Amino acid sequence: MRLLYSMICSLSIATLGGISTAGAVETADINFTYATPDSSPQTPIGVGKKDMHYDVAMHLNNPGLIGYQILGIDVPIPATGGECYPDATAWLASQLTLTDGRFTPDTYSASGTITNYGTEEAPDYRLHVDFEKPYTITTDGIYVGYTVCVKDLVSWTAKYPISVVADNNAPGSLWVHCPKEDNALNVRYLEWTDANVSLNLSSAMTVMLRGLHGEYLAAPTPASTVAAEIGSFTDLPVSITNFGTQPITSIEYQVSESDSDVVLYTATQVLETPIPAIFGRSESTLITVPAESVEAESIMRLAITKVNGNENMATVPYNTFRLVSREHIPVRRPLIEELTGLWCKYCPEGYVILKQLRDTYSHEEAPIIAVHCQDAMTTISEHPFPTGASAPSIIIDRVKRVYNFNNLKDEWEARKRELCPVDIKVDIFWDDEEKTILRPVTTVNFAFLEPGQKYLISYALVEDDMSDPEWNQYNLPENWADREGPYWDLVKEGYGIKGLIYDDVALAMPSIYGMSDSLPEEIEAGVDYSHSTIINPAECTNSYKFGVNFGKLVTQNPDNLRVIAYICDPDTHEVYNSASSDYAAKAPVYGASGINCPDNVIAEPILVEYFTLDGMRIKSAPKKQPYIAVYHYQDGSVKSAKHLQ
Repeated sequence: MRLLYSMICSLSIATLGGISTAGAVETADINFTYATPDSSPQTPIGVGKKDMHYDVAMHLNNPGLIGYQILGIDVPIPATGGECYPDATAWLASQLTLTDGRFTPDTYSASGTITNYGTEEAPDYRLHVDFEKPYTITTDGIYVGYTVCVKDLVSWTAKYPISVVADNNAPGSLWVHCPKEDNALNVRYLEWTDANVSLNLSSAMTVMLRGLHGEYLAAPTPASTVAAEIGSFTDLPVSITNFGTQPITSIEYQVSESDSDVVLYTATQVLETPIPAIFGRSESTLITVPAESVEAESIMRLAITKVNGNENMATVPYNTFRLVSREHIPVRRPLIEELTGLWCKYCPEGYVILKQLRDTYSHEEAPIIAVHCQDAMTTISEHPFPTGASAPSIIIDRVKRVYNFNNLKDEWEARKRELCPVDIKVDIFWDDEEKTILRPVTTVNFAFLEPGQKYLISYALVEDDMSDPEWNQYNLPENWADREGPYWDLVKEGYGIKGLIYDDVALAMPSIYGMSDSLPEEIEAGVDYSHSTIINPAECTNSYKFGVNFGKLVTQNPDNLRVIAYICDPDTHEVYNSASSDYAAKAPVYGASGINCPDNVIAEPILVEYFTLDGMRIKSAPKKQPYIAVYHYQDGSVKSAKHLQ
């Protein structure tokens, strides 16, 4: 590794007291659970259907658990809300795969019986299964789970039978599946679902283990990738798990290349929030790591060597991460998408919250797409909407749904701080002298690529400052009576509001989940890729068939049009970055007069760019194929030429 500060052996981030010797480590039987005394029990989950099988799993893949033996499981089954058949199964699986909608564990399974041996204070039924032979956790990790079947429900609305607790930084702690034969009328959990991500909940299951037991045992789980500008230091997000009997207040860690024993960097860090002495409890923090002195990608090893100044006795106290060093690291601009409508009496909340956000962040900093449904501004008819089917709803980058609109700014800023793989920029031009067709031209450049991820470019035409004296926004003023701050006064009176001005209104979204020709399948980091398309504002007509405006032009003022370009995964729909153009009022005509012929190119250009006819940037002029050359001149002018070969 080529470190700018390669001679650094140790950097103390905080001064600690004297170092002592760790206490003895022994082998003991230990319970691993997220249902700890300080956890918050939550309403059980389920889909409200009897004769329904549930497969529930917890993924044990923390390196600190390698070598521990699984002895069995103990699961609380709610005593109220329904009843399960007594026969159940506990199992182990290397992966969660389905065959014809059914799950069969591939490692181990054992039959069990649901019984009630609870007390008056803890009346739940239990599924307790002791494995005949202990299973040793390997570097591959293991899924630990159980299968139960609901016999009857008190009501179809009953949330039953999966016991859960509030999430305690526990990714992979609640996987749920329901077989399709049982689940014909409910699409939820037809596939294995990581409910920890969607619901912020963890299974209340207890896994009985046998393994190391001592005061100071800790294991790190760093972010898979971190990027930094060359020659600098950066913050690496890392989750630290406590497997010891003492709270963790500080750690000493080392960074080295994964295939080398040479320590490149050592530091000590005091944790702002101590990690409680609860077996398996994890907390997230940021630690400092150095970038390389040149552009490079390296697989690094992060090891926790000391806990509270004592030797870390964990079996595997290390983990790996990818370090990307670049001259420039992209800035993430998370995309906000809102589903709203004039008929929606709850939608004024989203209207106000987004106007408040716009007071802090410009449209260049925080791109917003407001999709109107079933009203006078409706033009988008493709379903399902990324936001979900109901209004009002807001989603960030199609991965972070905002349930409490008051938290929008905080959640958007949290997403903005996440590592971004790609830069994106969009400019708009009028494609013709008459200024009737808009042409967005987008350039993207990847700092790094994630294995298995796909990338395509999409566009949205939006308009600001839209209003109509006939538009009547339905409202519930009593809901906002106690709200304070800018713009709330607009919605505190009247069950119908006229005169509101709407911004970021979506008029067109060709290929919501990515244009198929926008990027090549094989993408290289550090290379500019360009794409363009055309959008006709005159085609943005009302698509709500049952409204009085159906078929009428929705576009009001072409000067207020902008284009938002975003890059997303066509399969997962995640948005990686987005950008907004300037207003169409400032847009020049593309290539001065459309596509110019080569005879118009007179002066010597300072830069020539080459594109295929559909707008894909290429490295050089192709042979025996038509292409477009874009000429950049010293005076700032740009001309284009179509070469037909």
